[in-house]
Amino acid sequence: MFRWFRAVAAAADTRDRLLALQVPAAAEPPTIEAAEEADRAKKLAELQAEIVELQAETANLRTRLVALSGGFDEDDLLHDSLAKLYHSLITQQLRQLARLRWARVRGTRPGTEGAVAQARMVRELVRLTIAGRADEQDVADWLRGDGDPLTGPERRAVEGACGQARRLTAGLAGTVRQAAFAEDVPRGEPLADGAGRPWASCEPDGTVSFVVAPAYLFRGRVLAEPLVFTVSEADAG
Repeated sequence: MFRWFRAVAAAADTRDRLLALQVPAAAEPPTIEAAEEADRAKKLAELQAEIVELQAETANLRTRLVALSGGFDEDDLLHDSLAKLYHSLITQQLRQLARLRWARVRGTRPGTEGAVAQARMVRELVRLTIAGRADEQDVADWLRGDGDPLTGPERRAVEGACGQARRLTAGLAGTVRQAAFAEDVPRGEPLADGAGRPWASCEPDGTVSFVVAPAYLFRGRVLAEPLVFTVSEADAG
């Protein structure tokens, strides 16, 4: 009989221990929101890895670019391009505007005055469009003066000049290291070698009268020489 009680007690103890063991509940399937969040996290991690790879590749390309360009970096190359744009703006678009303005104001003035008058107009336009960042309306008002409304060719010339000036100023504003503009050319003296380039049809060995457009400088390099209006000895006298 005692053996029976002991067996019942042992069975009860075994049952209690089995009941004490908690069977883990089945995991609930992830919600749609959780699945989408996990997918986004995975894609973000993949994009971050791609960014790291691209940064490494960019650094490598910059190193190769500097080596291939003789020690010049991307800023040097960018300013080389902007200096060409600057020179083109002055010698083509702004010079054309000066011709158009001269045609409006010359009246009975002798043609010999045209060269110096147009050069001074270009100098004025350089300050207006580059330093002053004038828009089409400003330049149109400059060209028209008190005269008749602009013709079709005049409007197109204004738009072309202003568009190129905007590209130049935007490019300059976007550079990390800024360019400098200088017109340190002695007046009243012959134009020294390397001091600048004579404007248009001016004599290279003439006396410097004024600077039409300043030099474009970057890191001590002259990327665009100053354009200088010179006069011959006969004219100066």
